[in-house]
Parts: sequence; structure tokens; C-alpha cells
Amino acid sequence: MSFSLVERLTPEEFQILEQEEIIGASIDGKRKVSVGRLNQENGDGSAPSSLSSGSIASIRVLHKTVGSLESFELPESLECVALVEYLGYTRTKAAEIFARWIIRPDQHSNPYSLQEKLLTFILSTYALVELCNLERAPLRDLLDRPTEAMRRIGISEEMVDCMMAPEHKAIFETETLTVWLNIATRSRYGTVIRYLDILKAQAIRTIHTKKGNMRENIDGIFQPGNSTSDTDGTSATISVTMSLESKFAGQMFPRECVTIVQTPPQNRPGFVTLYKGMGTGYGYQKPMTLIKENGNLDMQLIATYTGGDFNGQDLAWYWTREKETAEQYREWAAKASRLRDCGMDMTGSSIFGTAKKMTRNSDLPDNLRKYATADVMEGHICKRHPSIVPKILEQDIQHKLMEDDCLVFCNGTKSTQTVFMNWEVVDRLEPLIRANMYIEVHLASVKRK
Repeated sequence: MSFSLVERLTPEEFQILEQEEIIGASIDGKRKVSVGRLNQENGDGSAPSSLSSGSIASIRVLHKTVGSLESFELPESLECVALVEYLGYTRTKAAEIFARWIIRPDQHSNPYSLQEKLLTFILSTYALVELCNLERAPLRDLLDRPTEAMRRIGISEEMVDCMMAPEHKAIFETETLTVWLNIATRSRYGTVIRYLDILKAQAIRTIHTKKGNMRENIDGIFQPGNSTSDTDGTSATISVTMSLESKFAGQMFPRECVTIVQTPPQNRPGFVTLYKGMGTGYGYQKPMTLIKENGNLDMQLIATYTGGDFNGQDLAWYWTREKETAEQYREWAAKASRLRDCGMDMTGSSIFGTAKKMTRNSDLPDNLRKYATADVMEGHICKRHPSIVPKILEQDIQHKLMEDDCLVFCNGTKSTQTVFMNWEVVDRLEPLIRANMYIEVHLASVKRK
């Protein structure tokens, strides 16, 4: 969770956004945001459209045709009941969590470490702490009744429906309920920060334009050929499309390092193509971007913490050779977002070798112990419940873990994962994928009125 809190919007900024009909009035700590008006640029956000000598990655933005755009609700700050509700709790539970946060011990007098003080201070952390109850009695006994477990801790029906979506059942079974709720909560929190950042930046630009360039703007209206009454649908679509591409290029990646493309690149002979599907909200914080200022991929943002299939105790970096597998995870990330916000597919090229597959967190037999020190591992993805697999006795693994326990994609082929096991190998990976990165950003589905 990010420790850097987003700068609050000021009353003047809220007012100008209301005047521009970008947001509506405050209702229960939430604002309705107009997607169409939010995506209109004020003239300073054009994104590069052709490859430049300094380009490190190419980005393709995928979205549906823009029509009459609807609004979405967004908490107006990171310190309100609406924020906790947005993260996936019922209004009643959100109010309870917020009340506990309000009376928290003063962070300056707490006898804890600096990190603990910061965690205590962030409201969203209180929301995450609630999820820990799923790992304790009596809720930990409800492994086979996840819907009941979620309702008992005050998870909203919207989030319950998201977790239990039948089309994502296979992905859901690859991790514990606590892990998925944690990821969804963090992703939603990052989404709120990102859109509050966008709103604040747009308010500042609008205020600057109105105060500094009002005379110039008024004069321009009356110049021949500068009519603003053009209602051509294609022009409007292109305008909003370029605005969206510009926002993502400038906000998630350093502009000088990326190029927006319209078609995906061809696979390069002699290179291994690896894919990763993820959501854009998870881990979002300023000034961090997916691609660092030096052009390297920020590996910290895409690391998998302990408890993965191959990393019981340390960080690891998971990719897959199949675009279909990455797409399953991207679609799941999009489903978990409150806005059905965009997800990303990333590809990179590497020339690393692979090792044998291993089962999740089980004690290794002697003949597999050498693989515990491997730099890179490749194997299938187990969709047997993560709380069950470690309990299987070593002598029973071969007949209690079957091929049916592997994640597959639509044609029945088993999904695989390629895992980089430590920082040393990741440091060696960075220069290999530099300038070989391709990122697809899938924008949220837009409904017509």
C-alpha cells in the first residue's frame, strides 16, 4: 500500500470541476464524474504517435467506440466513509471501520516503528486488516463457503458478486479468498488515487487557463474558421481517444520513454516472449511509474510477494508464455475493479532458460531439492485451493494432485508460468527486456445511455 497520500482537492478546484460539469455535487462523500468531460484535454497532453530514438516501450490502447458516456461515482477524498465503501464494504461496515480509524492512537505518540505509524495512519489499511479475519477461526473454517465468509465480515454484495463470478472460477481457485480480496482492495485504492490525481491536475489546468488565458480564448472564438459547433461523431471519438491515450502515456509511463502504436509488434526470432496480465490500479502511487525515468521496468511494482506457487518465502516475478493465460488474469483484474477499470497486458522478451515444475509450497523431496536454488522456474498453475495443497503428505502428492488441478485456457491447453526467483536474476533481466516491451492498455467498457 502506498504511504504517499494524494494531495487533496481544494474547494476552489471542486468548484471549477463542478462548473465545467466534470463532477457533480458531493453526496455522502462521493462525486459523480463525467467520463466524457474528464477525458477532454486542455491542450497540453498530446502523446507521441510515432517511434522516437529514445522510446523504450510501445503502448497500444484498446477501447470500445466512444458514444454518449456515462458517469461513475468516486470518493472525493482518501479519508471518508465513501472510500472504505468503495473498497468493497457495505455502508454499515465502512462506517464502523472509519469510526475506528478516527479514534486511532496518535501516530506521533505510538511506540511503534515509522512504518507501523504510517500504516496506522492510512485509512485503507484499516480496511485491509479486516480481511485478516478470514484466516482466523471461525471464518477460516468456511473455505467451501466463501460467500458466507465475505458477508460475515461486511463485504458488499457488489464485491461478493465480483469474487464469485462464474466466468472467473478457475482463476479464483488459484489463490485464497483473502489474497484476492486484498488484491481487489489495493487495486481499487490505487484507482481512487489515480482518478483524484487526474481530477486535481485537470482542475489546476482549467483554473490556470481561465485566469491566465481568458482574453486569448475569448478572442479565438470569434476568429474565422474556429467554430466550436462541430458535432461530427468521428472527430469527437478521435479527440477523446487521443486524450485517453495521452493520459495513460503520461501518467503511467514517462512520456519520453514510450510510443503509442496502433498494431502489436511481431514476435522476434530468437527471443522468448513472456506475458503478464494485471490491473492498473494495484500499487499506483505518484511519482512511481511502471517504467522508471531511466527506462527500466520497475520490477518492485510487478513483484509477487510470498506465498506464490514457487515462492513460499521470498519475492518472485511471475510471467507466462501464453497470451491467453495473461488475458485470464487481466480480465479478472478488470472485473475486480469497481470501475471495470483498465487492465494491462505486458510482453517482454528474454533469453533465460527454465527449470522443472514444483508443487505449491510443499516440502521438496531430495531429487527436487536442487531446484530450490534455481534462478528461473517454469511450471503449470495449480488451481487446487492453496490452503489444501500444503497439507498433502509428500508420499501422497503424486496421486492427490492430478492434471485436472491445473489451470487451462479455452482450448484445454494447460497454462504455464515462468518465474524469476530473486533480485539478482531480475537485475540481469532488465537490460534484456529494455526496448523490447509492448504494453496493451484495455480501457474500461463504456456504456451508452
